Amino acid sequence: MVTEYTCTERFMNNKRAIDVYALKDGNGNVVRISASELKRLISNGKILVTNLKLTSDNRLIMSDNDERRSNNNVPAKAEKDTSDKQEATDKKDTAVEPVQAYFTTKCGKYITKISEAHKITFNEYTGNIVNLVRKARLLGKEAYTFDGNLAIISNADEIRVYGHNIMMESDCTNMFNGLRAQSLDFNNTNWRNTMTISRMFVHSRIGTLTFDGAKKCCPNTAAEAFFDAYVGVANFQGFSSEKLRDAQAMFREFRTNELDLKTFKARQLSNAYEMFRRCIVVTKATIGLTGENIFDARCMFKSAIIQELDITGFKPEELSIDFEAMFEGFKGRIRTDNEQIRALRELRDHIIK
Repeated sequence: MVTEYTCTERFMNNKRAIDVYALKDGNGNVVRISASELKRLISNGKILVTNLKLTSDNRLIMSDNDERRSNNNVPAKAEKDTSDKQEATDKKDTAVEPVQAYFTTKCGKYITKISEAHKITFNEYTGNIVNLVRKARLLGKEAYTFDGNLAIISNADEIRVYGHNIMMESDCTNMFNGLRAQSLDFNNTNWRNTMTISRMFVHSRIGTLTFDGAKKCCPNTAAEAFFDAYVGVANFQGFSSEKLRDAQAMFREFRTNELDLKTFKARQLSNAYEMFRRCIVVTKATIGLTGENIFDARCMFKSAIIQELDITGFKPEELSIDFEAMFEGFKGRIRTDNEQIRALRELRDHIIK
């Protein structure tokens, strides 16, 4: 089903180009989205904006009947959308109100391409992004700007992302596929609009991954999000599972030293098929899943190697769950208060008394 929105405001960057749109849905919820992302969603039929049109030459224009009702921030002569221009100009700094920055899959793939065990951070910046990039290049750093509102600047061992209230894309599928990084810290990022992180970190190799400091990171879908990924130290404190429904193979073949998911209740989770299959945890995995709405837990921990697995509180209401198939081939010790699991003859040597 295509979601309908109405454009309520349009915002210009320091080059007087419309690059951010405010959209309101039928329930009155308002989201802000970059022009390039909005074009992509409209052209792919993902959303419908009742008072906007995407022209054949890839420009966003207001519908004739709504032209006068659009936000007064944008004069009529500024209709031409040039937000895709990414080259820095030589204009001097001007006092402009900072425009929200958007981090897209295109940005993630750019970082993945240039990263060689770098430290990657997100940094709040309210100044002129174009001039920031120009100055960085003068200092010999590799610098690139996306939509004129977000900059990625790198040197020999560090990659910094700069922008105001950096908003993560609604669909982060494959965003950091194959990333090699010393660390990746999502502090100063806003995930309010993010619905899916499927395959976001597939095949990645990251020394330290930190969600602590990420705002409103609460996706619906995380299928294969960390498939075949290695993370030395994983901090999921800022990751909320409140709305998560699909976690199929989320941590399949994931490898880490310790996995702390004790706040990972995921009360709406229904699909946990192969969620931790062949997952390797060197020391301890603490998983706070309640399992109350899970209907598919087949192969959930199949062939996983976890020195100590603590699933205290995991008590699915669906009595048809095959716990034997859920733990087939599991290697390690299990701490649980679930009497059905404790009673399994196949697991009697794995249960911590």
